[in-house]
Amino acid sequence: LDFSGGAYTGTIPTEIAKFTELTELVLEENSLSGPIPTQIGALTALKESVLLDANSLSSSLPTEVGLLVDLTTEFEMHMNSLSASLPSELGALTSIKSWFRLDSNSFT
Repeated sequence: LDFSGGAYTGTIPTEIAKFTELTELVLEENSLSGPIPTQIGALTALKESVLLDANSLSSSLPTEVGLLVDLTTEFEMHMNSLSASLPSELGALTSIKSWFRLDSNSFT
């Protein structure tokens, strides 16, 4: 699912969890705001990339991202307004071979 570089606004809907066969989630370079839904953890078929960078996403990074253990290429959440502490569950994402970016946020 690639909706990068568009003029998409609003929040990422919780219904994203219904797309259980997605192997890639690319929503970078839009104007998405609000929290990353915890339902992202239901997307366990994601194998390639999760690109949510360059938006206006806020709140904390949900612990459910730690369920994406088969992700192998990219995990990019940089250039948002994410805050709070990084969840320890990120340590489960050990198969990522290319990019793992969380910079340009407000993590504590």
